[in-house]
Amino acid sequence: MQAKLFVQAEEAIWGGDKKAEGILKDTITGETTNIEKKGIDVITVRNFARLGITSNNNWVVPAGPEERRFFVLDVSDTHIQDKTYFMALYDQMENGGYEALLHYLENYDYSDIDLRAIPYTSALLEQKIYSLGPVAKFWYEALERGTIGPDEYSWPDFVVKDDLRDSYCESAGKAGQGYKGWQTEFGKALNQFCPGIQSKR
Repeated sequence: MQAKLFVQAEEAIWGGDKKAEGILKDTITGETTNIEKKGIDVITVRNFARLGITSNNNWVVPAGPEERRFFVLDVSDTHIQDKTYFMALYDQMENGGYEALLHYLENYDYSDIDLRAIPYTSALLEQKIYSLGPVAKFWYEALERGTIGPDEYSWPDFVVKDDLRDSYCESAGKAGQGYKGWQTEFGKALNQFCPGIQSKR
């Protein structure tokens, strides 16, 4: 990573890897990075790297509700295994394409562009949905279905707490997330999603 301006990471991470999440985010926004060469003490250097990630996984990056680090694109599969298409690109690059690209990048006028404002894409929205916590995911799926439980047919005016609990626990269990301490977590999150919700006995 030392003295690198662009780093390409292919199939290097998975969006659900909590261990790697902090390291990834610090790599993107941290002003410094630690370099540890074999047999040499760790040194801290300025971080200039821009990170490009390619992956075939559905869930690639941990994208929160207010995500500002990731510009996410879903690449078209139109030219998969299209040898003619890629040979034409290769020929172009080998015949002045590299020089033309360098000239374009060096002379591109971005004075009117806020480089800190990441473009919002439908692919980023997908990553946000994959990154939802168990309660948010349960509520999102309920809103998508239009029912609290998967076997219901309409949205009720009120719901029995035990039924809500059972539906959430089933959803969390299927996702392999478990549901210990569900009451505190669920109640807190639901009040955020539905500030007007009322609990009656």
